[in-house]
Amino acid sequence: MHKKIVTCCIVITVVFGVLFYGCQANQIEKIEEKEETLADSAGETNREVGEAGAEGVGALQPCVFVCGQVKEAGVYRLVAGSRIIDAISAAGGFTEQAAKEYWNLAEPVTDGQKIYVPDLTEAVSRPADTQAGNSSGAVAPDGKLDINLATRAELLALPGIGEKRADDILAYRDKNGPFSRMEDIQKVSGIKGSVYEKIRGLITVR
Repeated sequence: MHKKIVTCCIVITVVFGVLFYGCQANQIEKIEEKEETLADSAGETNREVGEAGAEGVGALQPCVFVCGQVKEAGVYRLVAGSRIIDAISAAGGFTEQAAKEYWNLAEPVTDGQKIYVPDLTEAVSRPADTQAGNSSGAVAPDGKLDINLATRAELLALPGIGEKRADDILAYRDKNGPFSRMEDIQKVSGIKGSVYEKIRGLITVR
């Protein structure tokens, strides 16, 4: 009799043990499934946010105001990643009087930007450096550009003066000192004849 009671107790203990561990295993499995579901949901949400962000960036189209010496001044909406040259093209291109080297045409545009293109004469008295608040003080009261003080950007605003000629002028000044007379700029390689005639009314020496 005693042995039967002991056996029954053992059986009951084993049954309860199996049931208990079975329940625990089932709960652990459910928790793991829940965690996987939450992780999948979070991943999907992050992907949606990322895709929405990418679409938002790609869809950004800057709106710019192009005026001055362009053929069709106005407000234009450009594609993302556009540059100054794209804005000028949207406005029909330069007029014959435009100072084409006034702007860095490779510069990216920004939303709400005003792109004013001056004529050749105005470009000298309105140098690009002045727009950025870095005027060299090279512009005389009469609006002419002092070639002894002019920065590279200010020299580039002169008609017929490209990057090489501007660099040559600066190199000449460094080597020989300031120009004594306005006409001495012709001593710089490439600045003679027609080029000098284009700028002689726009430059000075003080």
